[in-house]
Amino acid sequence: MLQEPSKRQKNDHCPLQGRQIQARQKTDGIRRLKKRSEKRIMNPAFVIPLLFAAIVAGAWMIGTYNKFIKYRNRIEESLNSIDVTLKRRANLIPNLVRIIKGYSDHEGKIFQEKTRQLGMLSDPERVEEEQKIARNIGGLIAVAEAYPDLKASSNYLELQNSLNKIEQDIQQARNRYNGYIARFNTLVD
Repeated sequence: MLQEPSKRQKNDHCPLQGRQIQARQKTDGIRRLKKRSEKRIMNPAFVIPLLFAAIVAGAWMIGTYNKFIKYRNRIEESLNSIDVTLKRRANLIPNLVRIIKGYSDHEGKIFQEKTRQLGMLSDPERVEEEQKIARNIGGLIAVAEAYPDLKASSNYLELQNSLNKIEQDIQQARNRYNGYIARFNTLVD
């Protein structure tokens, strides 16, 4: 009985030839896998949705970045608006002091000193001092109410109207600033 030689026995007569066949089979298998994966990757049904998703993600990132920049700029703008309005009010105080000075010298000196000190303060101190000045202006106007001649003066009335308008502008600027801060914080969250 003749037995058929096993694979090992077949390759035993030329071991190099068997290894070459095995290597060729492996490379053929790898080539087939590459072709299949290339077909899947280059398939328009795969590429188009992937490209669309990348474009949408990029547009979203750019839009979000632009929103952050927009709100940052608006916050800075509204803060500068508050500063400008506060400076306008500070510029009116010497006029108010000059008008009231003849009627009540003590209050006039207090406001002149406060206005001079205001320019030398840092931001947190300045905010606190601005609040004190706003309260003191109310007190100064109340003092002026005690002097009927002053109250009837056209300069005083014009100055008082200007101060009231500036106070409204300050409140609007603060509301706008707080609104932008709230929107920015919502965007961050």
